[in-house]
Amino acid sequence: MSSVYDNQLKGEGPIGSIPSGTSATGPGATIAWVVPRMNHTMYTVSGATGVPAGGVVAMEISPDGQKWVTTGITGTASGVTGGVSYATYSSAAAKYVRANVTTAFTGGTVAVYFYGV
Repeated sequence: MSSVYDNQLKGEGPIGSIPSGTSATGPGATIAWVVPRMNHTMYTVSGATGVPAGGVVAMEISPDGQKWVTTGITGTASGVTGGVSYATYSSAAAKYVRANVTTAFTGGTVAVYFYGV
């Protein structure tokens, strides 16, 4: 049996917020960490279908899964099949995280995954 302390040290992920790929705007699935995480890394992967261009994915965090805050972290992964962008947000602990496509992608789709420590 692992303790809360063990879970804090191990980290969690990768977990998909938009695992199957999308090009449309809107939030992905909410990820609930076992314990609140201070470091959230978002991986935006292009080329699930086609070659995406022009879109933007924003990282959002929440203390309760209801009220969302945009972190200022974005991902694009545009222009190449299999392209990846990643960024880490370390300014506030949160129990919940999600990806939100704020600008639609054209020509292809992206998938988004998170890792929390």
